[in-house]
Amino acid sequence: KFNLADLHSIEMVGDAVRTPIVQQLVKEIFGMDLSKTLMPDETLARGATLYAAMNSPFFSMKDFTFEHYNPFSVILEYPFSKDGQVQIRQHKIIGKGEIMPNKKSIKFTEKQLPKLETVNLKFYYSKDEIPHLTNTLLESCLVSVPHVKEEQFSFVIHFYLDSSGIPHLDKANVNEIYYEETKDEKKDEKKEGEDKNKKERSTVCII
Repeated sequence: KFNLADLHSIEMVGDAVRTPIVQQLVKEIFGMDLSKTLMPDETLARGATLYAAMNSPFFSMKDFTFEHYNPFSVILEYPFSKDGQVQIRQHKIIGKGEIMPNKKSIKFTEKQLPKLETVNLKFYYSKDEIPHLTNTLLESCLVSVPHVKEEQFSFVIHFYLDSSGIPHLDKANVNEIYYEETKDEKKDEKKEGEDKNKKERSTVCII
């Protein structure tokens, strides 16, 4: 989301510094001369120094924003119940260009969750973005669903994308919704009786 006019300079580090065709393409795209004055180790040391100074109580300096760019979209494959039939669906949970690490969650109702003891989840890279990869599977995991007593509940899966761009399952829990009868103690009410208060209990699943 930057304009070329907002860029001050371009610093090249690593093996690309010695590749003429890469230097030429970068120069043509950005329309400015390239700078090759920093060693990779020196660049890393400067970034670590700035980050340490920002978090130190002994220094007062301007904050810099350190953001990790997610290069590829992550697709979640999961079972889904519809009209009594179990379907395998895919949903993009993390898009290309989002900042990482990143936390997301997906929620199932009692009608959407298949009646299975375990739920198999798979994480993939988007095949449209990486067509040259024959296998885009990143991770596969099983979640044990506990026995649910109440008829109304929700199944929530929490996961995160680490700073390396790899998705991980954080936790999963079942939230059971139940109703508890309570007596109305207000005497000024025209009609006294019992009322039902909606409550919820949560159970952590085994991953």
